[in-house]
Amino acid sequence: MHTYLPAGPLGQLSAASFFFAAVFGDVLLIRLFLSLANVFLFASAFLGQPRWPSLSYTGGVFLDTVIWSGLSGTLHIVALIRLLADERPIKFKNEEEEQLWRFFYRRSGMGRLEMQQALRFGLWRRIKAGEVILDPLAACSRLCLMIEGTGDFTATAKSFIESGLFSSDGTPTISSKLFSGSLFDMRLLNSFGLYIGMEGLGNEKWFSAVATSDCLVYEWTIEELNKMATQCSPALSHAWRNLIATQLAITFAWREMQSLPPIAGTGESESPAIFLGARSRDFTDPLRRYEQQNTDWCNFHGIFKWLWRSIHPLMPPGVRHNDLPVHGILARNRILALKESQLRVAAVRSDAAENNINSRHVDAYRLEDEEATLRTLRRLENLRVLENTDVVVLVKEMSVRRGRRIRAIDLHDEGGSIRSDPGPTIPPGSP
Repeated sequence: MHTYLPAGPLGQLSAASFFFAAVFGDVLLIRLFLSLANVFLFASAFLGQPRWPSLSYTGGVFLDTVIWSGLSGTLHIVALIRLLADERPIKFKNEEEEQLWRFFYRRSGMGRLEMQQALRFGLWRRIKAGEVILDPLAACSRLCLMIEGTGDFTATAKSFIESGLFSSDGTPTISSKLFSGSLFDMRLLNSFGLYIGMEGLGNEKWFSAVATSDCLVYEWTIEELNKMATQCSPALSHAWRNLIATQLAITFAWREMQSLPPIAGTGESESPAIFLGARSRDFTDPLRRYEQQNTDWCNFHGIFKWLWRSIHPLMPPGVRHNDLPVHGILARNRILALKESQLRVAAVRSDAAENNINSRHVDAYRLEDEEATLRTLRRLENLRVLENTDVVVLVKEMSVRRGRRIRAIDLHDEGGSIRSDPGPTIPPGSP
C-alpha cells in the first residue's frame, strides 16, 4: 500500500470549492464555487499538480484535466456572470417606465428585472378624446393597460338585438367605464395559463373601446403575451398571474360600490380624480420605506445572513419545479386562448366586411347571421373540451358565410403573426 503526499494548495482549494458547491442551495453560490473549483483545478493541472505545500511547476502538464476544467469552468463563469447581472440595480429609461413598474410591483410583486423584460414587448400609445383605443378586430388580439385618462369599453351582441336590450343612445350595447389601472380586454389574460373566462357570450359578442378623454395606454399583442408566458423568466409569468388575481378582485369590488373610487393595489382608496383621468396612486405614489426591495446583501451583515440562509445541503422538495404554462392544464388553457384569438380575428373581419361595421357603431349587424354565429358558439364550447379541435376547422366554418370565404392559410404570414388582409372574395355560387 502506497501513501502519497496530499495535493498541493491549488488541489485543496479546488476540492474545498466543490464541497461548498454541494453545501449551498442558492444557484448563484453554486455557480460561484463551481467556477472557483474549475479555476483552481485548471491552474493545478497546468503546473503539473504539485504536491503539498508546493506551488511550483513540476515540469509537466496534465493536458486532459486542463482541457476539461477549462471548458467546464468557462461555462460556469458565463452562467455566473448572467446571475450577477440579474442582481445589478435596474434603472429605467424614464419616469413613465418607473411608474409602470410601480404599478406592476404593487399589484403583482413584479421585480425590476422582470419589468425590464416585459418592456421589451408592447408599445406606448397616446389617444385623443373621441378616438378609438381598440376596435372589434384589435380587441381580439391586443391587451391594453390604461395609464391615464378615461374611456368606454363597449360590448355589442346580436342577442342584444333579439332581446331588445338597448343602451341609452339606442344602440344594442352595454358599456363599462375605463380609468387608470384598467386592463382590457381581460379575456386575453387566459394566455398565462389560468382560465378566467371573460369571453362574454363567446363569438356572439364583440368588444371595442373609445377614449372619453386624452389617454395614455400601454399595449401588448397576444403573441407578445405568449412569449412572456413561456420564453422569459418564470418569475415574469408568475407575476402576471398575481396581477390577474389583483385586477379581478379590484374590478369586482368596485362594481359592488361604483359610487366610490376603487381601491389601489395597497388596499387604500384611489382619489376621486381617477374618474376624471388622473393616474392611479399605484403609478404615482413614491415607494414607502416598507415597499423598498431588500438590499441588505450590500453590507457585511447582510452577506452573512444571505450565506446562512443559503445553506441547504439537502434540497427541499420541488426546487426544480416552476409554473410556466408549457405543459398540462396551464399549457392547454394558454393554447386555447391563442386559438380563440385567431378565430375571433377571422370572425370579426368577416362580420365587419359583410355588414359594413365600423369601429364605433356596430349596430349594423344583420339578424340573418344569427344561425352561423350560434353554430360557431357551439363549436367554441366544444373547443374548451376537445383538445384536438383544430382552429383551422373553426376558421373555415366561421368564415364561410353568405358566399364569402377566408382561406385559413391567409390568416398568418411567414412569421406566424395574423395578417391584415382578409383573403380573397368568392362570389356566391362559386364552388
